[in-house]
Order: sequence, then structure tokens, then C-alpha cells
Amino acid sequence: MKIDNLDNKAEQSPLSPSEVELRISSVKQLADIELLKVKDLRQKAKLRWDAEGDENSQFFHGIINSRRNRSTINGLNIHGDWITDPSTIKDHIFNSFCNRFKEGNWSRPRFSSNLFQQITEEESQLLDRPFTLDEIKEAVWSCGSSKAPVEYS
Repeated sequence: MKIDNLDNKAEQSPLSPSEVELRISSVKQLADIELLKVKDLRQKAKLRWDAEGDENSQFFHGIINSRRNRSTINGLNIHGDWITDPSTIKDHIFNSFCNRFKEGNWSRPRFSSNLFQQITEEESQLLDRPFTLDEIKEAVWSCGSSKAPVEYS
């Protein structure tokens, strides 16, 4: 009510500094009250939803629980033993993938056949060396977004 009166007075004549200060404080006080109302309504809505849920919550919770149950590993046969301990299962799966994807320390066979007489020893060593990160990056980036790498001849 104060704000409306001050706005009407401001349309007819300039407000005094004390009236401007009163209007600013009143607007701030009104904004604070509105913020408290919004917070209260949010809290009430949250409590109501927690207690009652909504129309579709049972349906969607059923779908989520069904997917969770299908993707859960309840046990794993490790070396003939049925293991149900989650940490043991995680460790076994982690180690399995680590062993599968780590680079082995094995040497490649040398090119020492008569078929490769035109290849020098230096060129043979170049063929035996591991790929560099730059070579791998170049091969990957030379592909189109939906294409296989370009074959070089």
C-alpha cells in the first residue's frame, strides 16, 4: 500500500530523499516476503510429492527398478567358484580388462627373408619400432566421421 501511494505521488511531483528511501526499503521488504512465500511453497510441494508422489511415479519407479535388476551382477563364476562379494567381482572384472588391454613385452620377428632383400637394415628397424602417438593420431584423424581409415599404398 505504501509503495502504491508513493508511486502515485511520484507521478505528480518529485519525491523527497526520505520518500525515495522509504520506497526502496518497502520494495526490498516486499521482495523478501515474496521470496519467503516461494520458498515456503517449494518446501510444501516437496513434502507433498515425497508423501504422495505423482500419478506416474509408480510406473517410472517400476521401470527404473526393472532396469537396475537386469543390469546388476549378482554373482560371477571365478575359477569354478560362485562369488557374490561385490568388491571381489569388481576387482576380477577390472583385472581382466587390464590384462586384456595392456601392451605385452614381446619382440616382433625380424624381416630377414630373401623376399625383403630390397629393404635395408635401417628400414627394417623402422618397421619394427612401435607406433608413435602422432602416427596414431594422424591415422585416426584421417578418417571421416563415418568412414574407415584411408588405406595407403
